[in-house]
Amino acid sequence: MRKWILFLVAVVSASFAGCMSRQLTRDIEDYTKAAGPESRPEYATAAKPADDELKKLAGGGALGEYVTLALERNPAVSAAKGRWLAAKARVISESALEDPMVMYGRFVKEFDQRRQAGFSQQIPTPPKLTVRGRAASEEAAMAEQEYMATALDVAMNVKTTFHELYYIRRAIAITRENLDILKNVIEIAQAQLKVGKATEQDVLKAQVELDKSDSDLIVLEQQWETMAADFNTLLYRPLSEGITIPEKIELSENVPEPDELYRDALKQKPEILQANAAIRQRDAMLLLAKLKRVPDMTIGVDWMQMLAMPGNSTHSAVDLTFGFNLPIWLNKLKAQEYEARALKAAAEAERDSVVSNSLSQIKSTHYKYVTAKRLEALYADSLLPHAEQALKLAETGYRAAKVGVLDLLDSQRTLLMFRLAHLRATVDRRQRLAELERAVGKSLSQEAASGETK
Repeated sequence: MRKWILFLVAVVSASFAGCMSRQLTRDIEDYTKAAGPESRPEYATAAKPADDELKKLAGGGALGEYVTLALERNPAVSAAKGRWLAAKARVISESALEDPMVMYGRFVKEFDQRRQAGFSQQIPTPPKLTVRGRAASEEAAMAEQEYMATALDVAMNVKTTFHELYYIRRAIAITRENLDILKNVIEIAQAQLKVGKATEQDVLKAQVELDKSDSDLIVLEQQWETMAADFNTLLYRPLSEGITIPEKIELSENVPEPDELYRDALKQKPEILQANAAIRQRDAMLLLAKLKRVPDMTIGVDWMQMLAMPGNSTHSAVDLTFGFNLPIWLNKLKAQEYEARALKAAAEAERDSVVSNSLSQIKSTHYKYVTAKRLEALYADSLLPHAEQALKLAETGYRAAKVGVLDLLDSQRTLLMFRLAHLRATVDRRQRLAELERAVGKSLSQEAASGETK
């Protein structure tokens, strides 16, 4: 009888194992091949490459030190890294067997002196654990890229805020220099007034211009305090802590053409890599849904003991058990497979959207970078020298009573405007460069700074 039972179990098991169709077998083989060692992310050692990329992004100089400090201390970066480490740990649990079951029982009636114990373990179909582990690995890859994206966001914000602080600091210095120029104009006007070559109105006009520059200086100093608080927030330190800004910043830039930046972004931008990992994760989940058609086996050992009764001896028995689930509710299985296919299609569409938006962002930011660079060169090579020359001529002409004070003030105002515009173009170029690095996912510059101020 026992032989017939074993034979029946073997036949039923074979019939259910046959539910794994040839197509499903090919799916497993294709997936295993696609996710082979040559393309498999090494999640156990993924922290080192990620941290290395962030070090490259930070760069050197005062700005690089601030970026490094922000990446170490910013709570958003720490939270994203924690989620990544948690996802890495989940890979192990998803690839492991479920806990075994241990049971113990004893008959409570006095006339029935029996007790029993049992142990059972569910063993999934071999590919299931592998595929579950692969799905968890891809989720860890997604979490890693989310961590990288958060770090890149913080690094970009630190760089753009730092350059804005540089602008404000230099604008304050330029405005103070302009105050000296205006004071000199007032002295000239007062001297001309004494010899009858100017009027009191000339002095008053120059004084009004001086007062306006004083008000501009107050606004700039207020902007500094506000921007400095934002900067310290990014570094997760007291809002009033001092900030070191170099007198001069030289960036060694390496900005290729947009086509090359596109190729770099496809390989390095975290959002694109995260979208690719999401597709691979949905691939694994689809295969796992198909594998649910294959039954899982449960094996166990049961022990029973009949305690000694008057006139009888103690008897024990050990029984080996074998069982499996019956995946017979086909509508449920089909619905799960349909869900997995729909989610995979959605992941592919999301990846296409991310790629399209990324390429558009690169093109737009690159154009703004080039525009700022051209404006910077125009002010430095042409407009500023001409404005400085015009101010000197106006001052000489006013001393000789050949031009009025309005011409002199207009020349002074034009020079101030051009100096600030040149500074704005320089800072815009650096900020657009930081945004371009974020759009591509890699560093495109190296800082060399000198003459630090606080």
